[in-house]
Amino acid sequence: MFDLTTSGVEIPDASPALPSPVDPNSQRPPGYGVQRSAPPHPDPSTSHYSHNDVNARHAYSYAAVLGYVTNSEVGPEYTRFDLQIRNVFKRTRSVRVRRGVEQLWVKNADLACKCPKLKIGSEYLILGKQSGRAPRPGLVVNQRSIVLEWRNSWTLRMRRLDKKASQAKCRDRY
Repeated sequence: MFDLTTSGVEIPDASPALPSPVDPNSQRPPGYGVQRSAPPHPDPSTSHYSHNDVNARHAYSYAAVLGYVTNSEVGPEYTRFDLQIRNVFKRTRSVRVRRGVEQLWVKNADLACKCPKLKIGSEYLILGKQSGRAPRPGLVVNQRSIVLEWRNSWTLRMRRLDKKASQAKCRDRY
């Protein structure tokens, strides 16, 4: 028999090896019919920028910007990226972003671990929340921000979310 160990508790095989109704001489393989639990969801406080398993809908409720990286300049504490804002999906009172050129700031310590991997000439969807008193002018990406390389397949999905937000009775909900 086959045993699963989940958090220190042993679970015996859920189905013993029974003959198939089609072929009585065959046996089911070990572990057939065993329900396995999914691995625990990662702790969002320990995850970095570009994890795909982070709930993007939660981050979308703060601010969502699509931008194209055109230039970068390394400073003593922060690296500045020039970002051509293509679309602003969600604005907030604390983050007032418009289409056009904007500066994106990332701490050098975060770039050392290659989180996020920003490349010049690539488009990114930037999701996050920023306080009203930012340390730099423009957008500041921190540990809780999400930076995803843009995929063209997301265009229709983002349009639907944008339309849903504009039709909402209470605009602050989306």
